[in-house]
Amino acid sequence: MAQTSGWLKVRGLDCPTEEARIRAALEAWPGLSGLEFDLGKGIVRLNFDDARTDLNSLSEAIENRCGYGCSRVADPVRTDARASADGDSWRWIWTRGKWVLAAAAAGSAGFAAWMQGSEGAARVCYGMSLAFSALWIVPKAADATKRGRLDIFTLVTIAMAGAAALGQWDEAATVGVLFGVSELLEAYASRRAKVSIQALIDLTPERAEKVESGGAIVEVEPAVLVPGDRVRVRPGQKVPMDGRVLEGSGHVDQSIITGESMPILVGPGTDVYAGTINAEGLLTVEVRKPWGECAVQRIARRVQEARAVRAPIERLVDDRFARVYTPAVVMLASLVVIVPPLLAMSAGQPAQWREWLLRGLVLLVISCPCALVIATPVAIVSALANAAKRGILVRDGGVIERFGKLSTIAFDKTGTLTLGRPDVIQTEHLHAESSADELLVKAAAVGLGGSHLVSKAIVRHAHSRDLDIPEATQVSEHPGLGTAGMVRNERILVGSHRYVDQAGLCDSRYHDRLAALESEIGTAVTIANENGPLGWIRLADRPRPEAALAIATLKKIGLRTMMITGDNHATAEAIGASLGIDDIAAGLMPEEKADLVRNAVESSGLVGMVGDGVNDAPALAAASVGVCMGTVAGAVTSQAADVVLVNDNLMSLPSLVSLSRVTVAVIRMNVGFALVTKVIVVILAILGMAGFWLAMAADVGVSLIVVAHAMTLLRYQPRWMPEHA
Repeated sequence: MAQTSGWLKVRGLDCPTEEARIRAALEAWPGLSGLEFDLGKGIVRLNFDDARTDLNSLSEAIENRCGYGCSRVADPVRTDARASADGDSWRWIWTRGKWVLAAAAAGSAGFAAWMQGSEGAARVCYGMSLAFSALWIVPKAADATKRGRLDIFTLVTIAMAGAAALGQWDEAATVGVLFGVSELLEAYASRRAKVSIQALIDLTPERAEKVESGGAIVEVEPAVLVPGDRVRVRPGQKVPMDGRVLEGSGHVDQSIITGESMPILVGPGTDVYAGTINAEGLLTVEVRKPWGECAVQRIARRVQEARAVRAPIERLVDDRFARVYTPAVVMLASLVVIVPPLLAMSAGQPAQWREWLLRGLVLLVISCPCALVIATPVAIVSALANAAKRGILVRDGGVIERFGKLSTIAFDKTGTLTLGRPDVIQTEHLHAESSADELLVKAAAVGLGGSHLVSKAIVRHAHSRDLDIPEATQVSEHPGLGTAGMVRNERILVGSHRYVDQAGLCDSRYHDRLAALESEIGTAVTIANENGPLGWIRLADRPRPEAALAIATLKKIGLRTMMITGDNHATAEAIGASLGIDDIAAGLMPEEKADLVRNAVESSGLVGMVGDGVNDAPALAAASVGVCMGTVAGAVTSQAADVVLVNDNLMSLPSLVSLSRVTVAVIRMNVGFALVTKVIVVILAILGMAGFWLAMAADVGVSLIVVAHAMTLLRYQPRWMPEHA
């Protein structure tokens, strides 16, 4: 059996409803072994046995059975996302959104008229709102019915029609608007997946300085570079392609790939990655990977693949429910209308068709699923609003549902559990007659005008101690080593241990102490004058103030915690132990992070991932729920994530877990209450003990109770939540 894959662009494929239709249409298709949907791009990947079927047959099946136009496309991972980042999704949102906005405006006008006592005008406005919603909902319901399926659109159509039949025009209009808003949210979420891919591509520079064989410099697009080409990377520029340094040395900021907060010293023979930033020094780099195989593009591919294979969360009131509930109600009403009269006729008694027809109609009215349709969106919108009020942006209702079911939460280290910047944690002077502050002043003076993260950290620490920093003169930078300058007529050198050693200023006592410091957390910066070493300043990335409490709270409510980081093992172990992390994995590349998360999902169930950098994007997409820190996250990370912590507070995580669990409980209670109430009244209707007035009271009453209960989520706050969270 020769397995192969193909991709189809499906017009109209942008939400789980269309996905469900295609799955149903191709169920048990000969030779088809799997379907993977990318709702963001409207693309379906089909895995099939090419000896039993082909892509053309599958395309025709989707067109004939579902009514969606199809066209073949190349591997979407390798196509340029820029062409489709803004097109289809925004056109879809405008096409459907204009009717949703019109329906909402008309409904608001109706409410205003009702408040002023003008019931006639209110009914007209509500009718207009209902008509606007029907313009896009009813055709889909009719299409589903024509194809022999009663789906969510049929359910909503019955809900609106039933409410209108009861004379509840306001309720009918509300159902249409709420459903429209939920569909628009799904479309927006689909577009975000496209934007995340485009943001990754934008990390690489648009131009590269290619070094020709004769030494001439020519500007070219990175895409035309091939392995073996040489490029020049000046200070402040991005590395255009994955490669290896041939000439030059300096520090390169590789945080978007490795997550390491400190720039990495590179020199001849060191590997560098596309999209990383050359902080200092002129580098000549030999290209080692072809376009499309660079680290950034591999990350983009992993993000898209993870998005495509993640199945959408089934809604509590969705197509699956509609396929059972709606046909069952229609069948039951038909039986009520037909069976009793026929039995009466067979027994020689009056058929009473009018009486049983009335009972059947009452049953349909009672079964109008307004409360069932409203139960989920109102609860979800209330939960989303509650979270947003606390600085937590959640992508959609499916994320709310998943978050409370997480078994494990994995964290990146740098910028997530830590502040993501180096801070001075120790200053030590070698001479007893001098103070640590004097050493700090000298180092800050030399680094006052520097752009290096270490220099900025030393200056920031000196300012925090209100120290007077003099202006250094004759400052000279030595890329990859350090900086020297005159401070109050004293020549001061600030840099690496190697810098001081090469200057001939190191002694054995200082050398041994520096060697010991290298095994501890952080980075040691040496300070010396022309007479020898003066001391050192040690810098490290500090944990966030709330990190330990957040980890402890998550463990208290039953979640396991992991740290997955690209940083070194010693630093990761020290930070993890201080915060109480259960499992720690260090020294990981982006793909390895994603694989670890994917394995955790397979073994442990739903797993959340919290990160902040581009290097976390594949892991965020591979997780059941991806969370990014808002104030430090770039476009890639925030678009790949399901949750953005705009408040930058890790205590939001246990708060969201609690909100999620309560929201799911409220939805289940609402649906259960609505179903039980309707079953009771349906039984009464069949027995002839319920008329239209009881149907109206039951339907409106249940809807009001469901809405009121769902809206309590707006004010929900966990009892244990600290005031600062």
